[in-house]
Amino acid sequence: MRSDERTRREGGAAENDRSVGETREQAPRAAGDTTPSRRHPRPARLFVAAILVIAAALAGVRAVQLRPAGDRLLEASGTIETTEVNVASQVPGRVTQLLAGEGTEVNAGQVVARLDAAEMDTLLAQARATVEAARARVVQAEEALRAQRNQTGAVVAQAQATVDVSRARVAQAEEALRAQRNQADAMVAQANAQAEAARTRVPQTQVARDWQAQQVTQQVDQASAQVAAAERAVEAARANVEAIEANLARAALDMNRAEALFRDGAIPEQQVDAARALVRALRAQRDAAAAQEAAAARQVQQAQAALRAAEANSMQVEIRQQETAIAGAQARQAEAGVQAARVAYDLVRQRQQEVTAARAALVQAQAGVRVAQVGYDVMRQREQDVAAARAALAQAEATLARVQVLYDHTILRAPMAGLVLTKNVEVGDVVAAGQRLLVIARLDQVWLRVFIPEADLARVRVGQPAEVFVDAFRGRAFPGTVTQIGQQAEFTPRNVQTREERVKLVFAVKVTVPNPDHLLKPGMPADTKVKAVARAQEERR
Repeated sequence: MRSDERTRREGGAAENDRSVGETREQAPRAAGDTTPSRRHPRPARLFVAAILVIAAALAGVRAVQLRPAGDRLLEASGTIETTEVNVASQVPGRVTQLLAGEGTEVNAGQVVARLDAAEMDTLLAQARATVEAARARVVQAEEALRAQRNQTGAVVAQAQATVDVSRARVAQAEEALRAQRNQADAMVAQANAQAEAARTRVPQTQVARDWQAQQVTQQVDQASAQVAAAERAVEAARANVEAIEANLARAALDMNRAEALFRDGAIPEQQVDAARALVRALRAQRDAAAAQEAAAARQVQQAQAALRAAEANSMQVEIRQQETAIAGAQARQAEAGVQAARVAYDLVRQRQQEVTAARAALVQAQAGVRVAQVGYDVMRQREQDVAAARAALAQAEATLARVQVLYDHTILRAPMAGLVLTKNVEVGDVVAAGQRLLVIARLDQVWLRVFIPEADLARVRVGQPAEVFVDAFRGRAFPGTVTQIGQQAEFTPRNVQTREERVKLVFAVKVTVPNPDHLLKPGMPADTKVKAVARAQEERR
């Protein structure tokens, strides 16, 4: 009932409270209520439109009045709006053709106006002539360069071939010299290394011989001592085994005697257990002593094997003596090889003379190349001529492109498909760059902006369906959708202090309507019914 109360206050009249069971569509309108309705006659709608125009002029927005239509519908009125695009000239000029007038539908890219292009035609012809002349100069310069390059290339190629042959001969001679020197160096180095190794090997073999003799003596003495020590260990282990076995025999007799006395009741059982424990302990000692004896016997065998190996090493002393004699003979032979290797340096000197002769021939051939390369100076001049001609051609083409762009700007095309709303010039008018010629509105999709009181704002959501009605198509509903809800109140007093002032708070709501048939036009007065959220659902939220 709050929405009805606000409607009565905005109309400036009072209504009696309605009963609980009465619907809003059945409620009588307050006196002075000017809310637009499709059931009103035409004069009433014109009167409402006049009031809305006055309110928009005062408040700076289109003000429409909302009226309740039951728990599921909110009705409001507004004006059809569209996206508008300005068609402006990018160059100054005189309008020679206007191919689209107000109310005309145009397609994207369609020519809608032309400017005088006589001056542009002249500039375009001059630019094209300049480009053709520049291209001819480029062709002429490239032909001269090609002829000079072929002539110079043949002469230089022949001289360069001679240089290549001479350089190959130098490389071949240097390689032969390098190989001969490397071979001689390798032979001498190898001979010196062999001699040095042989000289070094003599004292080494002598030292090895003496050391081998000393090692053999030490090994034999050490192995003999180990054999003696191992034999003594065997004897000690055997004596220990014998002593333990004697003790074990006595302990066994004592145990038998104790068992007999225990059976006769002469001694307690504890003495029998003690005798038995002693027998078990002596048996364990005997087994351990026997293991020690066996280990000592194995050590004797190992020590004897080491002694035999040490005695066998005495043969190495004789081998070292023979190596010393051989090393002396090899040292004398290596010294003779060093003297024979030095003879190879005579061939190195011969290869050096061949390298000197080949290098002289190369210097002479390179001088011939420099003489032939004089033609390159002329060729470089031809290249500069070609570069200058190409630069002039590029500049002429850039000028032609700029003139072509300016020429294209004299033809104005529609940036999108739509309806021409405004024509701001006539044929013969002179326009400046940036001046607007036409205004085109997009008709495929339009919208309606209405205003809803603050009390009903919670019943509207983005995405809710709506229906739009216009006078031109009475009885036909155009489907739409709520696409935007204002975040700030409109038409508000400066200070909201009383209940009467709060009912004047309204919020803008945008309803978008598909318009594929272009039936809806900008500026059409329209009514909308928004399928709002039911009050029961609103109260539960």
